[in-house]
Amino acid sequence: MTVKHRDGSYEVGQDSLRVALEKYSDAFVITDDNVRKFWLPDFKGNLRSIPPGEESKSLEQLEASLKWLADSRATRSSVVVALGGGLIGDLAGFAAATYMRADSATMSHPDDRNFF
Repeated sequence: MTVKHRDGSYEVGQDSLRVALEKYSDAFVITDDNVRKFWLPDFKGNLRSIPPGEESKSLEQLEASLKWLADSRATRSSVVVALGGGLIGDLAGFAAATYMRADSATMSHPDDRNFF
């Protein structure tokens, strides 16, 4: 697909997304299994793929996402990319907004790192 703007145009497609994301080691992508199969089947970067559907909108998925960010050595300045619809946007957005940002209410990681 060609994206046109006032300064010109550029091509966007499955491969361009993968290539762009793989350039940034500090980008962490959260998506679901269906979107991953179509958009990032061979992605080599930081990726967490969850089962599709509303049942994945849960505290367990949030906790697993926060643990994944901690295990992957994400920092407060890392970029979390939500690749998908509403559920993915909610989950990735909340994880990004809360990761390494709490003072008194914390969830401890087994390595004694606080990630919530």
